[in-house]
Amino acid sequence: MAMDRKDFFKTGLSETAKSLYNTKIGGIVDRQLQSFANLLAPFAEPADAPAEKSSSESGKAIEGASTSAGASGTADAPAQAPAIANEAAPTAPAPPRKKRGFVRPPGSVRDPERFKQICTECGDCIIACPYGAILRAPGVYGPVMNPNLVACALCEDYPCIEACDERALLPIPEGFLPKFGHAMLDPQLCRNVHTESGRAKKKATKKTSGKSAALSKTSAASKTKTSSQKKTCTACVDACPIPDAVALLKGPVKIPAFAHHCTGCGLCVQDCPESAIRIEYA
Repeated sequence: MAMDRKDFFKTGLSETAKSLYNTKIGGIVDRQLQSFANLLAPFAEPADAPAEKSSSESGKAIEGASTSAGASGTADAPAQAPAIANEAAPTAPAPPRKKRGFVRPPGSVRDPERFKQICTECGDCIIACPYGAILRAPGVYGPVMNPNLVACALCEDYPCIEACDERALLPIPEGFLPKFGHAMLDPQLCRNVHTESGRAKKKATKKTSGKSAALSKTSAASKTKTSSQKKTCTACVDACPIPDAVALLKGPVKIPAFAHHCTGCGLCVQDCPESAIRIEYA
């Protein structure tokens, strides 16, 4: 059907854009643009400060963390953490703070130089990631991730690994999980700290006299809002896919504590309503 010039610019381009978006190429472009937007986010780490440092620190942050005890010791072994047993002590001491930057995708060959020799920068793992969590970074060779910006969903079938024909990303053995780092809480930002402090303050200053007429006429909307503010936040616990990797401490202030088997996937960072959690790379 013929389309005049006005209709073309009014509807034709729009329909063309929609059609392109629904194609495989359109999906790839959309994920790449999203990844690029994440890099430009106001809270993003500087692109010129990757986690890869000197040769003496090879196999650390840029390779997705060191392998836990019992994992394979070969140079091509992927970085991984042991499968999680239901441990009841999520209060293990937090690791020392590390420089933020980037980490490698799941299953990455542990040795940095070996990874660079194998990886061809084809971008297949970037395209395969359904969440746009794998990206390119200026000044860094090959694919990287930043769980503080886009979380790793810990896909059951690891499509990024499946897409790597060069085996720069190796299959993760059954019973193991990729290890990116460790979640760290800033108590000053945690909603539960402020909520519990507010309750204590209100209880201490509560008057014994009867309620005023003004207070008795509080709207239903205000009551609902107050009720939701008092509710203990469990966003990080609900978001975490690893059993007992995070739990709320018992006591008057229910702040989250992260166990040593936290993988640093970033899902808790993504869901925290107060941006109180960050991933410190191993």
